[in-house]
Amino acid sequence: MQDAPIIVAESPRPSVSEQRVRFITVMIACGALLLVIARVLTFPLKRDEQFYIMGGVLFSPGMYENFGFSHLPNLPLLFSIVFDALGTTHYVLVARLIIAVGWIAATLAAWRIGRDIAGSTSAAAIIMAALLFNPVFLDQTGMAATNNFLPVPLILWGLWAFVRLVDEGGQPKLAFLTGLLLATAAGMKANYAVVIAPMGAAALLMPAQLPWRQRLVRFALPMAVGAIIGLLPTLYFLAQDPASFFVHTVSFHRGPQLGFWSQISREAVPAITPRAKFIVASGVWLGGASLVLIAVLIYSAVQARLLRSRDGILATLLAMLFLAAAISFVPTPAFSQYYTLPIPFLLMVFAVTVRRMSAAERALAAPVFWSAAGAITLAGIPVTLPSLLDGVRPQRWTGIAVHREAEKIAALVQGPGPIATAGPLHVAEGGGSVYPQLALGPFVLRAMEFVPANERAYFRHPESRAAMDEVFRQARPAAVLTGFDATLDPGLAAFAIKTGYRAVALPPRRSGREDRDGSVLYVRPGGAAR
Repeated sequence: MQDAPIIVAESPRPSVSEQRVRFITVMIACGALLLVIARVLTFPLKRDEQFYIMGGVLFSPGMYENFGFSHLPNLPLLFSIVFDALGTTHYVLVARLIIAVGWIAATLAAWRIGRDIAGSTSAAAIIMAALLFNPVFLDQTGMAATNNFLPVPLILWGLWAFVRLVDEGGQPKLAFLTGLLLATAAGMKANYAVVIAPMGAAALLMPAQLPWRQRLVRFALPMAVGAIIGLLPTLYFLAQDPASFFVHTVSFHRGPQLGFWSQISREAVPAITPRAKFIVASGVWLGGASLVLIAVLIYSAVQARLLRSRDGILATLLAMLFLAAAISFVPTPAFSQYYTLPIPFLLMVFAVTVRRMSAAERALAAPVFWSAAGAITLAGIPVTLPSLLDGVRPQRWTGIAVHREAEKIAALVQGPGPIATAGPLHVAEGGGSVYPQLALGPFVLRAMEFVPANERAYFRHPESRAAMDEVFRQARPAAVLTGFDATLDPGLAAFAIKTGYRAVALPPRRSGREDRDGSVLYVRPGGAAR
């Protein structure tokens, strides 16, 4: 591929007016970032966080077999390292703060991409606005401590490093950084592995003017070393037992999870059919900030006359974009967060498209860019602004509320033994223990009955819902806590009632604001609430 020359008509020292525009843009972005962080810290606790945060609490070499963890290990490893370093049981608070740091890193990446790659403050404003005020990121996808958002800053910085790498003719440090960041993202969310093939091809083919040996030394080898380091946790668990790793990370999603959802009523089932998936995808890709970005991208592509040019960097990014869009349809059932995969690549494609415009074309496009950034910002402020009221009061933060509620629950439970619940975070933060079958929330137990017989050997605790009463009889729970999962709560409550556990009223949880968040604590007979 022949890389077309890029002309960046930016003066080394911007004018006073340009400096003023940059300053105002940065200040607005900082304000928007504060609103987003306030929303992160006060967003209600989501069920998926029981899985991912508890994965960090319980992280160990045997976490797949012992607890049924079913995703790649980079995120729980990160949580575990930070939890251990801080020596805290404020797990939700720390995890949400990690998400907030991810937002800071993503916003900084968006600014650098706009300035360094697009060479335009107005383009940087669109990229930051489309990131900070994207409706799908302002929901559970970007607010909760799961594996959905943290890969985004890694992908953005990795793509920034890749473009700089090609522009500078091959710097081993940048190649290493590219491989490390992109592979670390893939080790958090497997779907981001789509970057591997296009990036590998680019490392061997660009820049075309370099001899093949130089491309190997400056691009491919350092990038491969970085990628191996980023994937080391995954490679470690894979090497331990390849068959077990495959059962937990691949087979569990394709069989047992589908089996569980097949029993749920049609009104509650997420997208399973191709038609339903397309409807979800169109809502994410053709709505709100993403639609505005696509419209501005088309405008920029026309201005830059991309169809008449050849650009290896742009071709690589487009390959990643289309592969990310295609792989978004693979998981079944499908949720909206699965279709956020192409967004970071779309942001980068826009930046590379803008940099192909001449200085005059960028100046002509600036009013369009500013208008688009303003429209996205105005649409996003009403969503984020209400969070500021609770965001400035730490006692209102979700992490603080969870810990406070967990301590109250611990104070009401007397006697030794684990607590039976689908909400293990409210036990772990209070210093209690949970059953391994429920250690990651409801996700493993509710699907266990659909695990094929020949795969059950890879689970140390293969009990299904029907077998849990016997588990409880063998090791009586100190208490039963309901209110976290509509599928498992009836069985837990039925066991507590028929075995004489005494119901203790609990106040409504501030950490959750959904109808199912009414909790009931059943105390073991003979145990008095303090």
